[in-house]
Amino acid sequence: MSAQGSGQWHRDRAGYATASRFGDIIGKGRNGQYLKAREDYLIEIVTERLTGEPIMKSHGSIGEHGKSLETYARYAFEAQTGIMVREVEFIEHPDIKLVGASPDGLINGDSGCEIKCPASSVVHLKTILANQMPDEHMPQVQGGMWVTGRKSWWFVSYDARMPEHLRLFYQEIKRDDAYISAMEAEIVKFLGEVDEFMKKLPRAA
Repeated sequence: MSAQGSGQWHRDRAGYATASRFGDIIGKGRNGQYLKAREDYLIEIVTERLTGEPIMKSHGSIGEHGKSLETYARYAFEAQTGIMVREVEFIEHPDIKLVGASPDGLINGDSGCEIKCPASSVVHLKTILANQMPDEHMPQVQGGMWVTGRKSWWFVSYDARMPEHLRLFYQEIKRDDAYISAMEAEIVKFLGEVDEFMKKLPRAA
């Protein structure tokens, strides 16, 4: 199994549209136009397909903070809920090529798990106060269900800096087939644009 965040894990995902970036694919502004993040992601995927190498982005202390606490977050979730989370490697969509997801875990009973350990405690507290997962994570969470075919997903937010009774937030998100259908159409369209872009690149003499 390729550990998430390892070099092999990044190589496994190179050239794929992945659930963590589905939001970049489907995101639109108030004017109904796609955001620049979509174009940027398209170029990233094209580059990965041409080179066979992953685009390694440095998230600095923010990324390291989240990864270092993910194990503790999973243990806290398991201890409080009695729900056991099984770590998994990168999962490819069963029908659509070059689409996949890296769940933070799968759960017996047709579910999965996405863990967030925000660098800012303010983000974690706002989630607790709202008593719901931030909307920005919906593409990734529903995307995990789409790729794996599962019926629900647990969203977990964890912050070890908070008082013990406020360190863990979790919510079960149910599969939304209408949302997934619309997202699938957008992702298939995006992949078509990737293919068209590659066809227009200069060819070797």
